[in-house]
Amino acid sequence: LGQALDSLVIGFMGGAIATSFNAPLDVAKSRIQSQRQAVESTTTLLKYRGTLHTLLTIGREEGFRALYKGYLPKLLRMGVGGAVGITSFDFFNSLASS
Repeated sequence: LGQALDSLVIGFMGGAIATSFNAPLDVAKSRIQSQRQAVESTTTLLKYRGTLHTLLTIGREEGFRALYKGYLPKLLRMGVGGAVGITSFDFFNSLASS
């Protein structure tokens, strides 16, 4: 049980850390994608022009916290996914090596 609990905790932490770095990029991607869908039928100029420009624009106009919109649900999803993934890997790896 100790090894499985260690794997669960380490996997969750890995997913949480990865989410913390990826969340702003995910917000920027979503903004760029939704903007392109809205602009396809009009002649409006694009507000966001690339990832870095989008990150800077969101930070300047809405503040740093806006880069982490939707963070908690993603953190839970990726944390649980990491925990299950690492624990499953360790379990099947121990079966294969014995």
